[in-house]
Amino acid sequence: MKRLAFCLLLACLLLALPTGRAEAATCNATVTDIEFGTIAVRAGAVNQTSGNVRIECTALVSVVGVCLRFGPGSGGAGGGNNPRYMRNATGDTLAYQLRPLGNGAVFGTLNQIFVSVPVVLGTGRVNVPIFADILSSGVDVDSGSYSSTF
Repeated sequence: MKRLAFCLLLACLLLALPTGRAEAATCNATVTDIEFGTIAVRAGAVNQTSGNVRIECTALVSVVGVCLRFGPGSGGAGGGNNPRYMRNATGDTLAYQLRPLGNGAVFGTLNQIFVSVPVVLGTGRVNVPIFADILSSGVDVDSGSYSSTF
């Protein structure tokens, strides 16, 4: 009987302890345009550029985890978003890829990336670089302006 009373008392004490609560975080992401400018689609031409996602968070915690997901864009994409496509006004396509590493490093297609945002005095900021390469080459690519919107 004493053992049962002790277990009930212990259970009541554990239930009375304050529990940790999740703290809300508010984050905003701003993406720069990723522009190639004038490119050459001849064989062997290297057309690379980069952009940036700036994440700003307000929170009461010291680190906020943010998952960025990149879909196919308005131009569409192949399987697994590789390649992605930009389109011109007549619907012609120009193949490109997004990747998480620079200097021509191939680390797979950028579909999702997890970013830790350190928060100091309630706010935190992180810049995440995005790299892009034109994959299309040859005379079958029409000249003009191509785009894809995310």
